[in-house]
Amino acid sequence: MGTLAAGYSIVQTSDSTVDLMGGARYLRLKAAVDYEIVDPFGGVPARGTLNRTKDIWDGVVGLRGRSNIGDKWFVPFAADIGAGTSRFTWEAFAGVGYRFDWGDVTLGYRHVSYRFSNDNPVADMSFGGPLVGVGFHF
Repeated sequence: MGTLAAGYSIVQTSDSTVDLMGGARYLRLKAAVDYEIVDPFGGVPARGTLNRTKDIWDGVVGLRGRSNIGDKWFVPFAADIGAGTSRFTWEAFAGVGYRFDWGDVTLGYRHVSYRFSNDNPVADMSFGGPLVGVGFHF
C-alpha cells in the first residue's frame, strides 16, 4: 500500500500547520488458497493453489498537519477519505514527535480501512498499529 498526495497550506501559524491534501492511494491485494483433492480409490492426489490478485486505486482527499507543543515537541496528524476501485477507504494517523538539530522522531498510531465491492476476494478490510518515524533535515 502506498499513497502519493500533494497538499495546499490552509493554516500556517507559528504553532500549527494544516494542509488540505489530495492524491491517490494504491493497494495490491492478493488472496491464495491451497487445495488437495484425494482420490478415495488410491489415485494420485491433485494439489494446487488458486491465486487472485487485485490492484486497488483510490482518489483520496483529507487534512494533514502538526501542532507544536513548546520548542521541541509536536503533534502530527492526518486523516483522509476516498473511493475509486474500492467503494470507500479512510485513513487516520496521530502521534507525538520530538525535534532534534538533525531532524525529528515521531511515535504514533495509524489505522486504514477499506470497503470493497463484491467482485474482490475480501469484502471489508482494516489494519492499524503503532509506528515509529524518523525525519532528517537538510
